[in-house]
Amino acid sequence: MSESFSPEPAPRLRSPESVERVREYFDLQLLFAEAVAEKTAEPIEQAVLKYKNFHRRFGFGRRSILHARWAEYAELLRKANSHDQRLQKTLEFFATTKPWEGPQYEGAPEFGCFTYERDKEDPRYIHIHFSNDDPLGPLSEERMAERLKELKNMFSHIKQNIPDPNNELIIEGGSWLYNRHEYRRLFPDFYTNRAINPKALEEVKEPSLNGTARWGQFLNSDGSIKQDLKKQFIEDFKNIDPDHLGKTFPLPTFRTEAPIQYFYDKYEIPNDE
Repeated sequence: MSESFSPEPAPRLRSPESVERVREYFDLQLLFAEAVAEKTAEPIEQAVLKYKNFHRRFGFGRRSILHARWAEYAELLRKANSHDQRLQKTLEFFATTKPWEGPQYEGAPEFGCFTYERDKEDPRYIHIHFSNDDPLGPLSEERMAERLKELKNMFSHIKQNIPDPNNELIIEGGSWLYNRHEYRRLFPDFYTNRAINPKALEEVKEPSLNGTARWGQFLNSDGSIKQDLKKQFIEDFKNIDPDHLGKTFPLPTFRTEAPIQYFYDKYEIPNDE
């Protein structure tokens, strides 16, 4: 008679402190996934994959390439019998993953809090992205000069590495951060002022819900949860519309675009000789 074999549990790769730091953030996302699953009869593991940013938080990269270990986590969700169990299993699984080691986006190195990627379908468009990589407060008054320096470095890199003989390049962004003056002030007025640019700050009615472009609005710069937004969000669960899930979020997501020359001018990047 053969002996049964139990695989060794995955080793812990994250510190207890780093796991505890995301507890409330994960808790909020799971509550939303459960509310959507109850409203739609969608399996909880599918709701978590589609509407949360756990795939990235686990260090698995973008959801478009499903990581091999995701099936392991999905099984944990299926077997859990309550919200508390799902949260605990999520935190335990998170402890066995490691931070993403590659670039979050294809296209260029990171420049402090910023990076960019070129659109695969329309190479005229360059998408810019922001992440909270400054423990001193990424959008504080004291760090504004550093953010502007990062942007100047990034756009200098773009100018040096992406030929634009016909002046066709367009910068595009999409995030809840465009609600904040502290973020908008980093960019050219034409990019953030709808009064002078009809393509500026268009509200995205149905944005992706598996990235920080939506979920980041609940986080303070130190990673803690904004309790006022959390309370408002949970209260609105009763009004969840499965066809318009973005409406449940307190702050809208905006999309904006502008020709790249406005950025070269803003950051005083000289024209080619």
